[in-house]
Amino acid sequence: MTAEIKSALGMQFDPEKREFSDTLAGILNHLSILDWQLPSSAVINPLWCVREIAGIGEGLFDDRIYAVENPLSAFSTLTAICHGDLHGDNILCSSLETGVPRPVLVDFETTHDGHICRDFARLEAAILCQSFSWSTVELTEVAKWFDESLTGDVYHPPKSANSSDAIQRAVTGVGKLRSISAGCGQQLWPLTNEEYKLALLAALLPIVRYDGLQISNRVLALVLSSCVASSLTTDFS
Repeated sequence: MTAEIKSALGMQFDPEKREFSDTLAGILNHLSILDWQLPSSAVINPLWCVREIAGIGEGLFDDRIYAVENPLSAFSTLTAICHGDLHGDNILCSSLETGVPRPVLVDFETTHDGHICRDFARLEAAILCQSFSWSTVELTEVAKWFDESLTGDVYHPPKSANSSDAIQRAVTGVGKLRSISAGCGQQLWPLTNEEYKLALLAALLPIVRYDGLQISNRVLALVLSSCVASSLTTDFS
C-alpha cells in the first residue's frame, strides 16, 4: 500500500510514523492543492493506525484489541453476505416496463461473508470521494463535516448547513446509509461506533491509489482516512 500511495500522490510517507499533519500539508503543497483548510484532528497517519490495529506496530492498541469485554479482535456481530465493492458504478437503475426506477446491483466478483458494516462504509466512501468533483471550498466543508460526524453517535451524523447542493446530496445520502446500518445490529448487541469507523478506514484508504480519479478526490480519501485514524486512536487510548 505504501508504494501504491507514493505512486498515486508522488510522495512517500513512513507507515511507522504516527504524526501526519506535516505530511498532509506537504502533500497538498507538492500537488499545488492550495487553500484547503484541513480538519484540525487529521493528525494521525492512517497506515500507522492500520499497523497498530493489525498488531504489528508498537502494541499501543493491544489492551483494546485483546480486552476481556468486547475485544477489538472479536466483535460479537453477525456477519452477512457482502457485495464487497459497492459503489455507484455497480448500482444500475432499471425501469423495465413499469417506468419506475429500480436499483440493481452488478459485479459480484468480490462477494464474500463479511462484517455487516462493510458495504455501507464502502458506499459512503464512494459517495464522498468518487461521485463528485469538489471545489476547494467544498473539499474543506466535506472534510470538516466528516470529521464532526465521527464524534458522538456516528450512526446519526449531523446535517451540513449553508452547503452547496452537491454537499447536501452527499451528506443526506451518507446520513441515510449510516442510519440504515445502525438497524443491522443485534438487539442485545448493537453495532458500536468503532465497528463503523474501522469499516470506513478499510473503505477509504484504497481509494487513494485509484488513478482513474482526479487527484483532489484521492487526497480527500487520504484526509478522511486520517480523520478516522485520529478518532480511532482517541477511542483506543
